Amino acid sequence: MGSDYMVERLRALLRWREHLDVLKQAIKEAAPGCKAYIIGGAAEGRLTAKSDIDVLIVCKTPPKTAYEVAEITSRIRGFLEESGVEWAYLYELHVVGEEASSKYLGRGRTAIRIL
Repeated sequence: MGSDYMVERLRALLRWREHLDVLKQAIKEAAPGCKAYIIGGAAEGRLTAKSDIDVLIVCKTPPKTAYEVAEITSRIRGFLEESGVEWAYLYELHVVGEEASSKYLGRGRTAIRIL
């Protein structure tokens, strides 16, 4: 990957807050009733050009199969792309149940609740 690409990628990553309303709407439609958090480097203010934006989606009734997870994440990414989010693939979507969410939210980890 060339340096121009990496610079553009980092610029896109740093603009994640600009897409927050679209992201929230996408999650509401694809995973109604679920909570959502920004976690990882974006939440901690340590993004690099090799980062992604980690989005944790916590559902009371989590998807039971990989297919169901893929369906939710595909719908969210599709909504982002249709809404003009050019770098939609930079959003890493983690769909889990409440019990599994402690793995992502525990031990003093930074998380920004968006839903």
